[in-house]
Amino acid sequence: MDYIAIDFETANSNLDSACSIGIVGVENDKVLFQKHYLINPLTEFNAYNTTIHNITAEDVKNSPTFKEVWEDIKDYFNGIVIAHNAGFDLAVLKALVEKYNLEVPSIKIACTLKISQKLWKGILPNCKLNTISNYLEVEHNHHNALSDAYVCYAIIERAKRVTNSDTIEEVMESLGLRFGSYKEDKFFLPKNKYKDINNRCKSR
Repeated sequence: MDYIAIDFETANSNLDSACSIGIVGVENDKVLFQKHYLINPLTEFNAYNTTIHNITAEDVKNSPTFKEVWEDIKDYFNGIVIAHNAGFDLAVLKALVEKYNLEVPSIKIACTLKISQKLWKGILPNCKLNTISNYLEVEHNHHNALSDAYVCYAIIERAKRVTNSDTIEEVMESLGLRFGSYKEDKFFLPKNKYKDINNRCKSR
């Protein structure tokens, strides 16, 4: 695959409380698969989080734990992984790997929030996924993990067109961004290659 796009939703403010994950696999610019899992976080739900994603403890009581889900998805985490505000989603992944003592994946990390900030600075009022999905005319159910991951895919594909790039690596190079990485317990987030002192499209 060229990359996967992911999104986590959490039951509460703890990073290891994932209650949902959406994954979109992409190959040759096309969606190869879409997977969505409800996850039993084995912890309590915060009412605030539930108001955001509408997932309750009742919804996941018979769902697998992340350790069980990981057995089905771990082979996808061996290349480029993208997420919107990747610092959050990859921190959730790291917390879950540590919680369940899982084998650390070896991945490169790209952030569609940073990419959007570069692409649409001064064009969009903010870089929330629902704002971007409206701009791109992509059907979107905000805070549904699979739907959010799909918008990340749409951002990457539009970024390729805007930057005249064939790959996500070329997109990152064109926009002056570096990949982050997660491997062997070392965790680095994507960042700018060059200092940017200008205001950007904000995420909130």
